[in-house]
Amino acid sequence: MTVTELRDKKNEIKAKADAILKAAEDEGRELTADEQTAYDELVAELDEVETQIAEAEAEVRSMRVGQNILPSRFSLMNAIRSEIEHRAFSPFETEILNAGKAEMQRANLSFNSNIVLPIERRASIQATVSGAGIENVPTDKLAILPKLRNRLVMVKAGAQFLTGLVGNISIPVYAGSNVAWAAETGAAIDAGGTFTQIAFAPKRLTANLKISKQFLLQDNFDAEALLMTDLVNAISEKLETTLLGTAAGSATQPAGLGSTLTPSTVATFADVVALEGELEAANVYDYKYILSPSMKSTLRTTPKEAGQAIYIYSDNNEINGYPALASASVATDTGFVGDWSDYVIASWGGIEVTVDPYTLADQGLIRLVVNSYFDGKPRRATSFKAFEL
Repeated sequence: MTVTELRDKKNEIKAKADAILKAAEDEGRELTADEQTAYDELVAELDEVETQIAEAEAEVRSMRVGQNILPSRFSLMNAIRSEIEHRAFSPFETEILNAGKAEMQRANLSFNSNIVLPIERRASIQATVSGAGIENVPTDKLAILPKLRNRLVMVKAGAQFLTGLVGNISIPVYAGSNVAWAAETGAAIDAGGTFTQIAFAPKRLTANLKISKQFLLQDNFDAEALLMTDLVNAISEKLETTLLGTAAGSATQPAGLGSTLTPSTVATFADVVALEGELEAANVYDYKYILSPSMKSTLRTTPKEAGQAIYIYSDNNEINGYPALASASVATDTGFVGDWSDYVIASWGGIEVTVDPYTLADQGLIRLVVNSYFDGKPRRATSFKAFEL
């Protein structure tokens, strides 16, 4: 498909996603399970199309000024080299990094590094080329958000990912209503529903990356892609290990989901059915499993019924007909099951990268200190159950 066709497709997908949200907003309700599934599929499709657009633009829209190529894609490695060599960033790099700094400023977050990567925004810059007038050079603003979403198994299971937040936020939660039959002229009962709030605040997640000076000399897309992958992996692995962990929350760290749940023992298929029954008793029906690789291995060899080669964890990655995902972020021999659309991951600002060429200089290494800001917690604790062997 051409870039124009891809952009038209992007607009169509976005219009469908916006229509789903607007319908629920106009009726003053949350998305139904089917609407949430359709919306998540559209968001995933939109991310894929945006990646295709960026790749197509990178191939067909490079511009030559004399013997110099004006790049059509931002290079983090080049920005790091400029920082180490105390060179000014090019106008192209400055435009990208300023977008990241603007995201930090909107979120009211401080930063000290000159390199702040925008997490999701995209834009075009203008470049003047002799004999060609003014040209718009499309730029891919790193597409960090789609890569991060794709790495998080919780998002694959349906967790909501909020970005572009400003300051502390709270999400209202309504605790149902009481409904009763009454005579035609009888008084209505007190609904009895209550509103509570779930508060989210930015918490700094920091990670260290080490790259060799020799690696930094590379100047190709494969090396750049490897560095960006390591950057996203460093963030996503620490974030998800924390959110699916058992550590209590604090002012500087989100609480792990396991810190608020008492795990049930799952050794037989009857235990699985009992666990699902507890969820459904709490009006939770659209649930998925997330479990550790060791738990997956055990359940893949645990028969549903003695003497039969039908196992609790099926070959099509399901447990009792419900999707099951494995993640090394989950503690050994444990897992969770629940409606993951009731879990919210919140993100503030861009991603700050501080370049330290001194600490590990004797080893020929450059240290990158990465700072980002996240929080995460369930909107409804009753939507989740923990289990262990």
